[in-house]
Amino acid sequence: MSIVDVIQQLSVNTVQVDDNYNRLKAALDEYHSLVKSGKLVPRGNNVPNIYTTLFYKSNINAKECE
Repeated sequence: MSIVDVIQQLSVNTVQVDDNYNRLKAALDEYHSLVKSGKLVPRGNNVPNIYTTLFYKSNINAKECE
């Protein structure tokens, strides 16, 4: 069973709803409404500026390897 199958089988009651959950949900809802209205612009992703992106190409299926 893959992790996707496990996640899809989680019940609705997996997350315990308490005050912290409700405050986080309210804050995230407000954040998304501010982004949607254009009043708040999320920061860009600067990970590509920090790390080098590598490319891996396998030749395992190449005809020369037969």
